[in-house]
Amino acid sequence: MTLTHELGLNCELSMIDKFHYQAKYKNIGSENEICAVLVGKHNGDVEPNVEEVADWKWIELDNLRSDIIVNPSDYTPWLKIGLTRIEDYYNAIR
Repeated sequence: MTLTHELGLNCELSMIDKFHYQAKYKNIGSENEICAVLVGKHNGDVEPNVEEVADWKWIELDNLRSDIIVNPSDYTPWLKIGLTRIEDYYNAIR
């Protein structure tokens, strides 16, 4: 599994977790999905495919955690859950 088509990342990904979430989406409905949490290592540029990716940001985990605290509405509920799972994963392998 890679993200070549979506982000131009040619690296192997491993699923470290998955979770179910439900959340209201603005005032038009709700999300009810199962999300996979993937990790991998990539050396090189990120080249998003505009037909697949609406927006993206490369950010260090510590900076992401801080920005979520300051600007929580800028981030999706599933990213916040996924970040917790990634932090748990990295804490367990240290």
